[in-house]
Amino acid sequence: MYQIIVNIEKNIILILSTRMTCAVCPPFKYTSTVLFFFLPACSMTPQFEEPQIVTSIAESSHYGGAGVMSDSSISEPYEWWRELGGKELSEWVNQLREHNLVLVEARSRNEQTRISARLKGGNRWPEVTLNNNALRYKSNNTWSNSYSIGLNASLDTDVFGGLRASQRVAELTAAATEADYAALEQQQIATLANNYLAAAALKRRLRLARSAAESYQTTLNVTDGQYRTGSKLTSATDVQIARQNLDSALADIPDLETQLTIQLFEIDGQLARFPGVTAKTFEGDLPSVSDADIPIGMPASLLTRRPDVAVAELQYRAALEDVGVARASQFPGLTLRSNLIFTSNYPGQVFDFVDYTASLFASLVQPVFQGGRLRNEFRLQRAKANELGFAYARTALAALSEVETALAKLAGNSARVRLLRDAVESARLSDELVQNRHRQGLETLLKVLETRRALDTERENLILAEQSLYEARVDLYLSLGGIWFADEPEQQDTTLSMVPRKASNAVTELCLSSLESAIKNRCVHDRNR
Repeated sequence: MYQIIVNIEKNIILILSTRMTCAVCPPFKYTSTVLFFFLPACSMTPQFEEPQIVTSIAESSHYGGAGVMSDSSISEPYEWWRELGGKELSEWVNQLREHNLVLVEARSRNEQTRISARLKGGNRWPEVTLNNNALRYKSNNTWSNSYSIGLNASLDTDVFGGLRASQRVAELTAAATEADYAALEQQQIATLANNYLAAAALKRRLRLARSAAESYQTTLNVTDGQYRTGSKLTSATDVQIARQNLDSALADIPDLETQLTIQLFEIDGQLARFPGVTAKTFEGDLPSVSDADIPIGMPASLLTRRPDVAVAELQYRAALEDVGVARASQFPGLTLRSNLIFTSNYPGQVFDFVDYTASLFASLVQPVFQGGRLRNEFRLQRAKANELGFAYARTALAALSEVETALAKLAGNSARVRLLRDAVESARLSDELVQNRHRQGLETLLKVLETRRALDTERENLILAEQSLYEARVDLYLSLGGIWFADEPEQQDTTLSMVPRKASNAVTELCLSSLESAIKNRCVHDRNR
């Protein structure tokens, strides 16, 4: 007689009972009970503990670095690149997400890890095979046929949770790969935004160089006219100096055009385009972004916003599951097998239940001696888990440091841009004044060239400073995790289902008490019979 009891909230108790009658004392019945039980909810995996540094970050209420920003909440995805490049950059980002070859390659890796997780999950299910055999043989000069169909099933009961932990390693690895893809996508978007800003800055510098060349051409014309009219303040040397400055300004233009072309080629590569496609439609310019507050939220939000922090945490959890796998391999393994074979001399009578064989047996394997391999494997996995725990803490701390650094850079660049704008305005007024005096023959050429070069230098510095300012905003957005919700909406936590949970003592006691009750009920039933 075989009895299977399924009970205790996902815990399976398998009881195999065999009744035998004693030949010496028939009135007494002897019952031999072989009891196997396995508790999939219990695990050899160490309990996950948050590193102290991560706990401290989660308890922080504000950033301590320069540049106090807003902690206001937003309820929609914050696509920060829109304020830097408008519609053009937004379209680029959409194309990048779909066609960027680095991201396409990463999506293929994601698919591989998801399939690997499903493969690991299949190891916990029974393995069932079907065998068909046909035999023709000769006995006593008579030919006969034999047909058989066999159904074989085997199940690794995973008593100590090794297979389950191995499956969770694969699931956590797949989740880490997904988070790593999110980090890669945000990095690619940030790189595209910086390339857009670099191209826009080069385009503005190219306009400045052409404007400077036109100004030097005007200065040359004025100087040459004054020399021809016999002005005492103008000589042939002045004309030559004016021409030399014009040639120098014209020489800067091809270099800037080349830099702009190369920069646009790099954007083509990111968007999986042929070189030269972006140059035909590029209309970008440096944005006019105000110093409005950026909703950076609290430091604790970094632990949920930053994909790299999520990757580090998932890798740490996977390493703990590897410890559970190594620990479970030191304990016995129980495998159940069953066979059902139908045999007949005629194909149509195979399933007549006339000649069949059924068997059910269990195999228990206990490692005895392997030269310390299992014990050292356990120690190795535990050391790796400790390493990844520290790596998780380091990643979280580095994320906090990157935000503080980005805030400091943003504050410094903002101050520099404000001062340079004042410097450009002063240089412009000086240039206008000197130019007017030079046309009236009241100022020397050297003074004109000096003020003009000062104005061009300040304008160039302002363009580069504005580029650095917007790149600092990109760095801040990236350090905060890229796209995020300031207040995450309540939703089902799918990642949490993959987080290892250690069985509590209450659950274990419930399993054991239910098991004892089942045994007692079985014994009472046998005595009554």
